[in-house]
Amino acid sequence: MQMSADQAIPSEPPNPWQLWLGIIGFIIALDQISKAIARSALAEGNSVGLIGEFLSLTLTFNSGASFGILEGALPLILLFSVFAAAVIFYFLIVDPPKPLLMRGAMAVAAGGVFGNLVDRLRVGEVTDFIHFSFWPVFNVADIAITVGVAVIVTFLLIDARKQTSAAARD
Repeated sequence: MQMSADQAIPSEPPNPWQLWLGIIGFIIALDQISKAIARSALAEGNSVGLIGEFLSLTLTFNSGASFGILEGALPLILLFSVFAAAVIFYFLIVDPPKPLLMRGAMAVAAGGVFGNLVDRLRVGEVTDFIHFSFWPVFNVADIAITVGVAVIVTFLLIDARKQTSAAARD
């Protein structure tokens, strides 16, 4: 019995909920484990060079949002985090975008949002420890949020361009 290409590559994973929740859980676990290791192995404010001064591990704590903005505004940041997670879950559950990669990007971003939310709820600040000499200190959750949002924005821009091209042809 031969399978067609459509049958060989499913458009939906067998159980998308397990996949999306698995991605979210994996990101949260990776983020929390890496932060626990950083807190136990590094002294606050001291740097351990990995690649000269270009890349180092530097333990810092951030009670604000990205890059320290909204410093000390924990209730506002918590509200925004919960809102962002709710919007992502809405699009994963109620109105999922068609491309699986887009949904995967949403799950990655949600994992990052929840990773930092765990810190904010647990201790009122986020643990950061990855430091490039030209960039503020960040963590695994920040990477997940950045990558997830970058993929989502790329999809949206490509889709908008396709729609503009299609409208111009009509």
